[in-house]
Amino acid sequence: MTTASRMDHRWDLVTLGDLVADLIVPIPSLPIEAGRHQLAKWMQLEAGGTCNTLIMAQRLGLRTVAIGVMGEDPVGSYVRSALAEEGVDLAGLDLSPEIRTSPALVFVDDHGEHVFIGSLDRGPHQPFAASWPAIIRSSRSIFVTGYAMFMASMFGRDNVLRGLRIAREADSPIYFDVGPPEYIGDGDDIARGFGLTDVVLATAEELSSWTEVADPLRAARGILDHGPRCVVVKVGSDGCHIVARDGEQHCPGFPVRMRDTVGAGDAFAAGFMAAEAAGCSPYEAGMIANAVGAATVTRVGTGRLLPQRAEIAALLGTRGLTLPQADGPNGA
Repeated sequence: MTTASRMDHRWDLVTLGDLVADLIVPIPSLPIEAGRHQLAKWMQLEAGGTCNTLIMAQRLGLRTVAIGVMGEDPVGSYVRSALAEEGVDLAGLDLSPEIRTSPALVFVDDHGEHVFIGSLDRGPHQPFAASWPAIIRSSRSIFVTGYAMFMASMFGRDNVLRGLRIAREADSPIYFDVGPPEYIGDGDDIARGFGLTDVVLATAEELSSWTEVADPLRAARGILDHGPRCVVVKVGSDGCHIVARDGEQHCPGFPVRMRDTVGAGDAFAAGFMAAEAAGCSPYEAGMIANAVGAATVTRVGTGRLLPQRAEIAALLGTRGLTLPQADGPNGA
């Protein structure tokens, strides 16, 4: 990542969509059953969802800014404080007293299994703010999730698609993390997202669910017909596959002790985008993203509990790989 390239834009990465919180609750075992009481080891409110991508991207040296909608309630205030502490620019957040920011309960057991118990944010859908187009045009790349397409989100599907079209006109790379079908209502919206996207990121299971194609690599090849230049297929501890028009390659994972997978996909996306912003090849980006994801699963919790840059660099070093030199605010 050269200094000149960074001077062309105010930010390296902008995210589109609502920001949420997680209440992390580590417990001995799942499932939770009526009458079988357990003591949580601790509880902590943390920034969740796309906030994980923003925080990890900052730690990897990118200058980030969030575009979205958030309530002026205590939970929203807590999330904004956490992001500001990490250096995330909040210039694109539209605050409203009519919106309630709801945390998700995240139960994590001693085996690394987890379950979300979430509720939807409450309030009216917000119109596309006048300041958002300039922010999008001033960012080197764009990140959006399938959840942001969910009609119940306060930011809303129409705002997401409008933002992606502005990014496309500005010739900014767009990264789309599809996410699980349980959280999104309309597959047609996902297809529209594919058509405006440069890089699609998804687990093998998500790809098969969305496309109804059992073989995830075949599903990824079909997505390329919609326009993306590549699809990153996440396969857990086995790493990821990079599927592009000019070929496919497997990026092996890193063997670690898994404690919690919550937030790993969000952090993985940050790793991939940071690597590409630094000029890495798709294979190198896949390996760096794998290391970020692997370092994340060794910890319990999201948001500020995510791993630091040094931990990721150490994990890469076990394979003789290095993180590209970062010159962002947290990249030293």
